[in-house]
Amino acid sequence: MSEAEAVLIAAVIAAVASVFVALSARKAQRDQVLRESRRDLFTSFVLAAKECQRIQEGVYTDSRYREERDAIEKLEDLYSRMAIEAPGSEEILLMARCLIEHFEEISSVAMRYERERDPVWRTRLRDEARDLRETMGQMQRAVQKELHRKG
Repeated sequence: MSEAEAVLIAAVIAAVASVFVALSARKAQRDQVLRESRRDLFTSFVLAAKECQRIQEGVYTDSRYREERDAIEKLEDLYSRMAIEAPGSEEILLMARCLIEHFEEISSVAMRYERERDPVWRTRLRDEARDLRETMGQMQRAVQKELHRKG
């Protein structure tokens, strides 16, 4: 092999290596952007769920009902985005769906009974609120676990 051939082969190897390094760096950047996007999305969902919970703990009025519906719609939108942008997060998606259902059930119970003195109303509301708090805690732990997961 001549010296010129050796130089040419070395140049080709160097070019291939630099392309490989560039592609690896680009993939790492893309993965980082995806992780940050997932983190922001999960955090937004948890914060929106806490806001919905705060709204539902207030005194029941027509304006609270509208606020509550808006908050639940926001959760639905975030859930849809999570399903698209965070495939592979089935546990979190399942808990997010459960949270939305708890919020909707609390809203339904509040609309259906509307009387604080009714023991059925108080019992159903208390049970739903307990289930909601439990699911919220599970969701927060799952999100923390997901956010600290490598790669």
